[in-house]
Amino acid sequence: MKRTALLIIDVQKGLFTKKIPVYQAEAMLTNICHLAAQAHQADIPVIYVQHTNSTMPENTDDWQLHPRLQPLDSDLFIHKQRGSAFEQTELHEILSSLGVREIVVTGLVSHGCINAACLDGIKLGYRVTLVSDGHSNFHQKPAKIIKETHEKLKEVGVALKATCEIQFTDTTT
Repeated sequence: MKRTALLIIDVQKGLFTKKIPVYQAEAMLTNICHLAAQAHQADIPVIYVQHTNSTMPENTDDWQLHPRLQPLDSDLFIHKQRGSAFEQTELHEILSSLGVREIVVTGLVSHGCINAACLDGIKLGYRVTLVSDGHSNFHQKPAKIIKETHEKLKEVGVALKATCEIQFTDTTT
């Protein structure tokens, strides 16, 4: 039973076509791909979360994962319609069935779905690590939003680690 899982939240094509581009998109994508490869090598569950809404209807091109992401057949997928990956999805049940106690969170957008998933993860009793260089947004002041998100999440017990600090094993990062 694995105790850690990697969550890759809303890294979907449609979010990369906004008027304001995703802040440091290439670096974020590189970091997420590195973490996914590292998790696969350590046999850590990788869970892709895809948001469905009026601008990204399910099974449309905008709803698809960014082409840089290369999920394996063994990876898991969660489809959501709310901000949090936990709200009205089977994510908590899946994590529980896998014996997961810690989640490592990456993806889009910092002050929205990333924030919500981290907060709900804490409420549900998970140890939550947010990859500080593994999430982003397309806000007018993206660095400020990231900094504020980090500060708020640290206050409630979310750990912040850079990609280079994450070391996946079956018991800890």
